[in-house]
Order: sequence, then C-alpha cells, then structure tokens
Amino acid sequence: MGRDIKIAPSILSADFARLGEEIRAI
Repeated sequence: MGRDIKIAPSILSADFARLGEEIRAI
C-alpha cells in the first residue's frame, strides 16, 4: 500500500506535465 501511495502522486504530476505541454502546443 505504501508504495502505491508514493507512486500515485508521481504519475499524477507526470500527467499534468503532459497536459501542460499539450496546452502550450495548441
């Protein structure tokens, strides 16, 4: 469980980073 909790935030941050790049591309 502890590992999932630590991994989840990193995945979310990566997703937000991708969204930011897509928005800039537009």
